[in-house]
Amino acid sequence: MTSEFRYLLDSNVFIEASRRYYSFNFGLQFWEFLEMQANLGTIFSIDKVLNEINEGDKKDPLRIWANKKFKEYFLSTKDEKVLEQYNFIINYVEN
Repeated sequence: MTSEFRYLLDSNVFIEASRRYYSFNFGLQFWEFLEMQANLGTIFSIDKVLNEINEGDKKDPLRIWANKKFKEYFLSTKDEKVLEQYNFIINYVEN
């Protein structure tokens, strides 16, 4: 069952969660929930977020998880449809 809504997660969702609330040795269920929702087509992120995550330490659990478990859900902003929707969201937030 997929939701009629789709959610685009920003860097803060991943970084703050891993640093403050749901570390990978404490809050694994949160990360599993994100994977499940992504598999259902409910949540996504973009390549710019993955790039920001990848700027960190190579041993960072968030970086490892993002590249192993969530990588296919970071959509390319070079894709015209993705870029179009991304621009729509940016304009919506700004107005």
